Amino acid sequence: IILVGFDYPRKAVVFGDVIYPTGDFVKDMKPIYDFFLTIQGPKKEWLVNYAQTGEIPLPKEGR
Repeated sequence: IILVGFDYPRKAVVFGDVIYPTGDFVKDMKPIYDFFLTIQGPKKEWLVNYAQTGEIPLPKEGR
């Protein structure tokens, strides 16, 4: 997985590291959350809890 984000204030496309999933959800999501915290996108509600606590929320059942 190649991380790509749109930094709206700078009008730039930002490419991150390549991620190789391991099957451990929390371990796999940490570099993704860390990458998107560095980009100023239009909506970051999904990162608020992680930015405040450092905890990655687990996915809800049935998704």
